[in-house]
Amino acid sequence: MERRRFLVPASEYEVGRFGFVVDPARHASYGGPSSFVAWGR
Repeated sequence: MERRRFLVPASEYEVGRFGFVVDPARHASYGGPSSFVAWGR
């Protein structure tokens, strides 16, 4: 399974009825380091 990450401004991040939908035309792809991997620990 391919996993991609996107940069979404906090002001645009609103979880709706079906979760949050990323719009690749508006939200930039991100391939840098991430700290959220450890959040589940």
